[in-house]
Amino acid sequence: MANNEMKNEINDDLRISWFGMDGMFCLAYIVEAVLIGWSMIHDVDIVLGRLLPYSAMLVTTWVFLKYIFQVISFSRGTRK
Repeated sequence: MANNEMKNEINDDLRISWFGMDGMFCLAYIVEAVLIGWSMIHDVDIVLGRLLPYSAMLVTTWVFLKYIFQVISFSRGTRK
């Protein structure tokens, strides 16, 4: 009985919710693809030359720093 409940809980966690974060990410991907495509077709240099590279750098730096802080907090937690 407990194993079946655990399996149902895992299946609920794996289910895609289109009105939650999953749907937001899909919508953001579509909007981003349309914006980039439109910018390429109409030669909008500010989007292609400034907005995309700087946003990519910010996201990459944010993910890297988040990873570093997780590694540091994990290493401090194992020393105690």
